[in-house]
Amino acid sequence: MVGLETYYGQYTPEQEQALRALADEYHLIPTGGSDFHGPGIHPTPLGGRHVPYEAVERLKAEAAKRRGKTPPAFELPPPVQEK
Repeated sequence: MVGLETYYGQYTPEQEQALRALADEYHLIPTGGSDFHGPGIHPTPLGGRHVPYEAVERLKAEAAKRRGKTPPAFELPPPVQEK
């Protein structure tokens, strides 16, 4: 796993900020999209959510590094016990 969907049509600015922080913490590439599957299916129109081009550049660079290699396994950290 190299990316985390951070930019999404229905995320609030607070959710987006929290996801960006999570992506940064785990060294993941912040990605996103509109989740468009056809007219009237989802409230965000095709191209209705801006994703910085930096995400594309970082994904392409990561793909080039991994070309011909098996991706490393991703392990989630242990759950945090809330008090």
